Amino acid sequence: MSERPPHLAPLTDEILRLALRGLTLPGSPRALDLCCGNGATCLLLAEELGAICTGVDLSEELLRVGRERALAAGLQDRIELRREDARHVPLQNASFDLVLALGGALTYVGRPEGLERIRQLLKPGGCVLISDLVTLDSPVPQEIAGALEEKAPENEIAPLRLEPAVRAVFEEGMYRYENEETYRELLQSLGYRVEFAFPVPESAWHGYYRFAARSLREPLAATEGSRIPVGADELAAFYSWGGRWGYAYLILGARVA
Repeated sequence: MSERPPHLAPLTDEILRLALRGLTLPGSPRALDLCCGNGATCLLLAEELGAICTGVDLSEELLRVGRERALAAGLQDRIELRREDARHVPLQNASFDLVLALGGALTYVGRPEGLERIRQLLKPGGCVLISDLVTLDSPVPQEIAGALEEKAPENEIAPLRLEPAVRAVFEEGMYRYENEETYRELLQSLGYRVEFAFPVPESAWHGYYRFAARSLREPLAATEGSRIPVGADELAAFYSWGGRWGYAYLILGARVA
């Protein structure tokens, strides 16, 4: 069997297991995975948590791969993968213990709108697990700024400066990214209590982009469900133009307050 990434984002099963341990979930939780792609996360949830998982995505090719994997694993009764637009999910309110918005799903859906809809879909006290690109420009805490001003006044605090070419690649003229502080504020303003937040390690980025590089160099060798939609311009923006110093991929877990 050829190697392929389990997740079409800078994520790994290990990262998701760690995040899920930070959320108190009932046994056999009902879960919804927005923009589920090839169903990798639904498979993990069903196999390891006994979850009943619904996944929605617009790519029929990816959904077919996910259905085949669920059937091969004997999990077809626990996993339903539906061709639906994550921006307009026709599912019953208050019916899920966990909603996942991974791989920048909220960047696509719209963060305020998506988080409000997720809150409606969650049962009371339900959880959301998010992964999204963020900028590394949260304000420096006043205590730190004051100490620097007092003890090292010759050292000004340097603002984040991302090259316009880097922003053009990652923002594509239409997206705007939060930083960790504004993401937390947004969640709290919409009735969530943030349980944790942490960035993925460099190894997750390298693993994701390794498959992207392979897809670029050997496009015919990439298996269905593992093609990474990343061009050489994004690899250059991240590794050559400074993107890796200005962006992070943040994992956030939150609960309906």
